[in-house]
Amino acid sequence: MQKVILPLAALLILLTLGCDKHFVTMPGLSGERVQYDNLSIGQKTRYVRFKVGSCFSSNTNQQLQYLSDTLTLEVIDYQSDTFILKESLSAHSLSVVNRDTTDALYDPADKTIKITVKDQIVQAHNNQGFDLNVSRIFSRVPLSLVKNELRFVKMEKWYPDPSNYSQDKGFLLNYSQLGEIYPHLNYALYYSPMYADGPGLFYLYSKEYGIVRSAARNGWCNEYGGGWDLLPE
Repeated sequence: MQKVILPLAALLILLTLGCDKHFVTMPGLSGERVQYDNLSIGQKTRYVRFKVGSCFSSNTNQQLQYLSDTLTLEVIDYQSDTFILKESLSAHSLSVVNRDTTDALYDPADKTIKITVKDQIVQAHNNQGFDLNVSRIFSRVPLSLVKNELRFVKMEKWYPDPSNYSQDKGFLLNYSQLGEIYPHLNYALYYSPMYADGPGLFYLYSKEYGIVRSAARNGWCNEYGGGWDLLPE
């Protein structure tokens, strides 16, 4: 992975400018990142939340905005071939400071998710839809760790947009996010629910870096959505 020179101070400014006016906490970035091909207790990966656009705006070129929510994903246990991961928001996240109990996106409670990795496929087992009350990061979408080199798609927007939505797996080249350039990422998407006004789910990820973006598009207004982006180390 190539690095765009982006000092920590500059990243903090970037997040602040892209966020609501609330304080953003950047947790420590030391330690081993969650490695799905070699999971072990204590691994941690950190994310920042984003949203894009609004269903009430006529602007079709809506900008991605980072919010003052940061999340830590940590491997906390192992039980009979199943790993237990915990998602926890940092203490000064917007969802913690200004809690909205009517919206699962703003639920500050820690969440645990069970996953298995078999035949290089990462699969969540207690979130078979896209239930934010269960997990902010994982859903029913299986993630193959095998490097996909069969179907290339350009990331012209904030989401992969293949010409045919049945093309649910493929890859991106030289994807840039928060000052990092990822030479090769797999994508996995599940856009079928959008035909019935449900969320369109997608992931950008690789064996080396884990989940780089976990997000959902709105089924009513396709340019609107949000999710979680990997924070660089």
